[in-house]
Amino acid sequence: MYLPKYLPNSRFSLGDTVRKLLLLTLLVLAFAVACDNKEKDRDALMATATGLEQSGKYVEAREQAEKALLLTPDHTEAYLLIARCYMGEKNTDEAIKSYGRVHELSPNNQEAVENLSRLYLLKGELALAEKYADMTAGLSPDSLQAKIVKAGILMRKKDYDKAEPLLKEILQSEPGNEEAVIGLASLSLNKGKQDEAKALLEKALKEQKTPSSAVLSMLSNIAIDSNDMATAEGYIKQLMDLSDDDEQLVLQLAAIYQLTNREKEVTELLADFVEKHPTALNVRSRLAELALSAGKYDEALKIVDAAPDNSPK
Repeated sequence: MYLPKYLPNSRFSLGDTVRKLLLLTLLVLAFAVACDNKEKDRDALMATATGLEQSGKYVEAREQAEKALLLTPDHTEAYLLIARCYMGEKNTDEAIKSYGRVHELSPNNQEAVENLSRLYLLKGELALAEKYADMTAGLSPDSLQAKIVKAGILMRKKDYDKAEPLLKEILQSEPGNEEAVIGLASLSLNKGKQDEAKALLEKALKEQKTPSSAVLSMLSNIAIDSNDMATAEGYIKQLMDLSDDDEQLVLQLAAIYQLTNREKEVTELLADFVEKHPTALNVRSRLAELALSAGKYDEALKIVDAAPDNSPK
C-alpha cells in the first residue's frame, strides 16, 4: 500500500501508540494502588494513635500520628490528634503549633479555632484569644466556647461589670459549666460574699456529671479559710479520687491531719503515698522531716536513702 511521504506508517505508529497508552494506564494503576496502600497504612496508624490517645498515652499516640504524616503530610486529622495529645500533656506552645497547622490546612475547622482561642487565653495573649474567639463565633454564632473565652478575656482585663452578665448567660445555657461557675464564684469572693460563692459552687457540683477538680479545689479553700477542716478534708479526698498521684493534695490533707492533732494518720498517709509513688520527692521530704522532728534520725536517713536513683536527694 502506497502512503505519501508526509504520512507515518500507520501500522507501526498505531502499535507505538497502543504500547504507550498501555504503559501509561499501568503507571496510573500502579500509582493508584500505591496511594491506596498509603492511605490504608495511614488509617491503620491513625486508628492505633486514636486508641493510645483515648488511653492517655499521649507520647505514643503522637509518635503514631507523626508516622501517618510521613505518608500523607497534610493529613488534618493527624495534626488534630497531635494537638489534642499536647493539650493532654499541658504543652500549650506545641498544641498551638499543631492547631495552627490545622487552621492553615482547613481555615473553617472549628476544633482548631476554638482551642486556639482557649490556648491563647491561657497564655494571656488576649488579642489572639479574641481573634480566634471571633472566628469561632463566625463559624457558629451561638458558640458557647466563644462566649467562655470572651468572658475569660474580660476577667483578665478586670472588666467585671461586663464579665458578670456574660458568665450568667453561659451558666444559664449550660448549668454547672466550670468556667462560668469559677468566674462567678471568684466575683462573689472579691465582693466578700463567701456564702454566695459557696452556694454557687455546691449547686454546680450537684449539676456536674463528673465533679470538677477546679470547683472542688475552690470549695476546699473556702472551707479552710472558714476553719472548717472536716469539710475541707472531704473535698480534698474527692480531689484525690480524681487524681491519686497529686503530691500537693496529699500534703494538704497531711496538714489538715496535723492541725486536728492526728499525727499517726499524717505519718501513715505520707508513708503509704511514698510506697505507691517512690519518686514523690516533696512527700518523701515531709515524711523525713516528721521523723527528724520526732528524734528518729536513723529512720529519716532510711526514708531519704530509699528514694530511687533517678530522684534528687
